[in-house]
Amino acid sequence: MEDQQNEELVEKKTPVQHALKWGAVVGVIGAIITLLLYVMGPDMMVKWWVGLLSLAVFIGLVIYGGINYRKEIGGYMDFGPAFIHGFVTLAIAGLIGTVINLLLYTVVDPTLPEALSEAAVEQAMSMAEGFGASGDALDQAAENARAQTEGQFSTMGLLKQYFIGLIIYAVLSLITGLIVRRKEKVSDVY
Repeated sequence: MEDQQNEELVEKKTPVQHALKWGAVVGVIGAIITLLLYVMGPDMMVKWWVGLLSLAVFIGLVIYGGINYRKEIGGYMDFGPAFIHGFVTLAIAGLIGTVINLLLYTVVDPTLPEALSEAAVEQAMSMAEGFGASGDALDQAAENARAQTEGQFSTMGLLKQYFIGLIIYAVLSLITGLIVRRKEKVSDVY
């Protein structure tokens, strides 16, 4: 009887409150991954498959966090709260990642942006050669890669990426929300 009264006194967390914690968790994991990649070198930081693998890990963590919240609130959750949970989680994780990258690029290693740009150009050249490009096409691939990375690692570039990322986070949250939601079954039997 007393346990039931105590349970009623404890407020259930909102999706935002729960997502703030999970956003911090995902953000710290992302920061650790970033620092490990930094130690491995700029070449690893610009590999496309590393970015894809990181994205898969983050989506998996958002889904896991959403399911964790769903269990905490009784096992059922509509799409709206599931979407909000995923979006807030990704937005907080992205903000933490932006701050970590800003510190990494400006305080820890100010030469890193240039090294990343060069690594991206080399990767673009390698991919273009792999597709059979040569001569002018290779020069064009190098020029395009330089243009794409120019300013990307600056403070304004990082902030711009974060705000563009919010749109991507919304799309990802639509997907994770569909996965995490679970409607209560309505029985026809009275």
